[in-house]
Amino acid sequence: MAGAHHAREIATMKFITIISLMAALLIGCGKKDDSLANKAGEALGKQVTDFTKGVGKGIDQKMMVAVALRPEVQALGLTNTIAKSLGIGTTNGISIYFIASQDISNTLVARALNADGVEVGRAKKLVVMKKDDATYVTFNFEEQMDAGIVKRYEIGL
Repeated sequence: MAGAHHAREIATMKFITIISLMAALLIGCGKKDDSLANKAGEALGKQVTDFTKGVGKGIDQKMMVAVALRPEVQALGLTNTIAKSLGIGTTNGISIYFIASQDISNTLVARALNADGVEVGRAKKLVVMKKDDATYVTFNFEEQMDAGIVKRYEIGL
């Protein structure tokens, strides 16, 4: 956690340095050479855009969670493609994108497991889907569950 914080600080300092340098360059350019000012502005705009994209990708990857479907869920004709945490500061939960190869109407149980494979949380959800349907299903865990110790989720019946 400290490493990620340090990396954000370094990225922020680089970003501030780039903005400061570009601002000084723009001020120094005056009206004599607008093309230099335009080039500096374009470079600054690209750096800001790249920085923002990088932050977005990092957040998106951080939200991904490991999910395994138990054989009995696979036997129902369900597969999953992506699973994400609902995020920091919201309820303890995950959202999983399911695809149904046949009609299904079952209560699924999501189990949160720590590094030792010990269950630390459980959530249930009735899932009703028609053949070839696809949808996100959200499992909300009790707020007492420490999502920070969860290493993976297992979906069963």
